[in-house]
Amino acid sequence: MFSGSASFLEGLAPMLERRTLTAGDVILREGELSDRLYFVERGRVRVASGPQQQVVCELGPGEVLGELSYLDGLPHSATATAVEETTVLILSRASAERLQQRQPELAESLDEVLVRAVSLRLRQTTAGRMLLDRQHRELLQANRELDRLSGELATRNRELTDALEETRRAEAALIRASQMASLGQLVAGAAHELNNPLAALERGAEQLKARLTSLLSDPEMARALAAGLEPEARSTADLRAARREARAALTASPEPDPRHVEVLARLRQAGPEVSPGSRAELGRLADCLELGATLRTLTAAAGRATAVVRALRAYVRPDLESVERVDVRHGLEDTLTVYAHQLQGLVVERQYAPAPAIQARPAELNQVWSNLISNAIEALEGRGRLTIRLGPERGGVRVAVHDTGCGIPPEIAERIFELRFSTWGGRRSGLGLGLSLALESVQRHGGTMGFESRPGDTTFEVWLPPEPPG
Repeated sequence: MFSGSASFLEGLAPMLERRTLTAGDVILREGELSDRLYFVERGRVRVASGPQQQVVCELGPGEVLGELSYLDGLPHSATATAVEETTVLILSRASAERLQQRQPELAESLDEVLVRAVSLRLRQTTAGRMLLDRQHRELLQANRELDRLSGELATRNRELTDALEETRRAEAALIRASQMASLGQLVAGAAHELNNPLAALERGAEQLKARLTSLLSDPEMARALAAGLEPEARSTADLRAARREARAALTASPEPDPRHVEVLARLRQAGPEVSPGSRAELGRLADCLELGATLRTLTAAAGRATAVVRALRAYVRPDLESVERVDVRHGLEDTLTVYAHQLQGLVVERQYAPAPAIQARPAELNQVWSNLISNAIEALEGRGRLTIRLGPERGGVRVAVHDTGCGIPPEIAERIFELRFSTWGGRRSGLGLGLSLALESVQRHGGTMGFESRPGDTTFEVWLPPEPPG
């Protein structure tokens, strides 16, 4: 711009300050005021503006910096930085004013240099703006394309997430079906092996009762046997009173045999008063009483074992897809029977109102009851109350499982129906589906499931319609 006029620089030389800069040094800064002109003697200078310091242009030897701010007195509109080792010649406004007074011709040459510099800067600015406009349009187009791709990616991610969730559900359902099929075969085999001996025990106990009763010709012995076959007195106070009377009656011995006291007390409770008799007679009566009690225990144990086998067979029925008429109360009772050993120490309350039978898949519902009851048992941790409620609602039935346990923490309450999420940190045992699959089973029946929980008061409710959809 001025390099072709050696006389111009020679004339300005006494008024110029020479400064050498290294790469990265700032010559002038955007937003600052300046009353100086900068002539690039050697090196390169980068001019950038805006918050992102967008590069406007690069200047080399023979070009001028700071001319706009020098002329209009406004802050610099850009920042100029040395790209490499650079030398600039600096002319202050005061020096230029002295030049105007002392060397008008040289001052006129300076004005021409400034006009050319301003003209060049305007062209550079226009070109820069056009470039920025084009880049802005390209950026907008790129952003629109990015938004489109992001939308497609989000859609694809949702589809993959849904597919993964469905795969996990299918996997869990297959595992459940496989487990239940294997368990069903095991239970069926065990039930087959147990049914015959259990039936024989029950028949044998009944035959023993009948034969012994007929063989015992002595009515007192028959009464003693019958007393043993009956449960102990409903009132323990009455039994204690009868024992005191029996001890008083056995005045012949200072230390009466406890067996003799017991048989006299039970016989006095069972019917007309009997005389103490001899020790031998009392011993035979006590033998009959104990024989009756043993038979009663044998009969009760066989009946209990038969009931457990029956409940297990109903509980693990393999017909998961078979819809039939179901009495929900029976399913609840079968589930309670299966979990009877875990219910020891708990207060179990049944609140059953008359409810209609519904069309459902019984084994699948049993798994729902199993999950709710096993979760409640674990929340109770060996103490507290478990309440099962059953009643009619909207033509179907509503089941509520309530416990007085620890409750569900609020921070996980929204996640308990997620697949493979464990309410109790993975400590659940038993045959539960998990609440996610339990909810899925209820929904497949056209029903609903919900819960309310706080410490000491948690209730899960299930409503089932008269028949499943479809």
